[in-house]
Amino acid sequence: MAGFIKKICSVFLAVITAVSSFFGLLFPQVTVFTDLSYGSSAAQKVDLYLPKTRAAGCTAIVVYIHGGAWTAGDKNTYDSACKKTAEQGYAAVTVNYRMLGEGATWVDMLGDITTALNLVKTTAAENGITLKKAAFTGASAGGHLAMLYSFKNQYSSPIEVAFCASQCGPSDFTDIGLYENSADSVSLYSIVSSLINQNFDKSTFYDFIPQLQAASPVAYITKDSPPTIVAQGEKDPIVKYTQGIEIYDTFTKAGAHCDLILYPNSDHGLSSDPDCSARYDKLFKEYELKYFGY
Repeated sequence: MAGFIKKICSVFLAVITAVSSFFGLLFPQVTVFTDLSYGSSAAQKVDLYLPKTRAAGCTAIVVYIHGGAWTAGDKNTYDSACKKTAEQGYAAVTVNYRMLGEGATWVDMLGDITTALNLVKTTAAENGITLKKAAFTGASAGGHLAMLYSFKNQYSSPIEVAFCASQCGPSDFTDIGLYENSADSVSLYSIVSSLINQNFDKSTFYDFIPQLQAASPVAYITKDSPPTIVAQGEKDPIVKYTQGIEIYDTFTKAGAHCDLILYPNSDHGLSSDPDCSARYDKLFKEYELKYFGY
């Protein structure tokens, strides 16, 4: 009898799941606004995801910033993550921004994020959602921009910075080891030269420390910096894992909160340590609950 009841319950749950999935397709729980333009450049567009079922209680947004060495990449990298975030009751946005090919510098990129957030905040309000807090996250160049924006623009962001999460984002351009230990140091010197709009190489590196420092997230850390998660691969040939350690150490010295997750077997893609990835996802959810308040 117990086995029969268990079987009936299993069939019932399967039916409920199928019906829920069916109605989920018929009545999506997420409102999506694609290619919202926030500037005259074709690159200045965002995709915004807003929750439907819990829209009235939504006050927070996760801002996803794509990587690609500030020269490539696209917002659609985070489409699935945005949909999942919105299904959990938060708003989400994935941002395209002007890159080095358009002559944009890090200053322009941060400016684009601010302009994009103003549009996002207004669009959310028009749909009954008042955004009060934001988390900034990204990988590689996107991780750099997420940290730089969160630390530098903490008090000027249109939406309050609640926390930040970076995956393999460079944090300190004044560290010559970042370039010399890179798999392609020549390219990295060239890319960062464009990022700060100053041409330099190993021989002239120390002439541009002020400009490099201005583009470095680590330079803006204080005791009041937003809580931050840093994930770094110990076998990363592009961004040395010591960049993550430096962020963590600087946070600790300042008396601010930072969680560092080192992936011992992973390179820049962080794909070889599933246990670390699970820990990162769990920690991100804990940050949402704690710093978003729901």
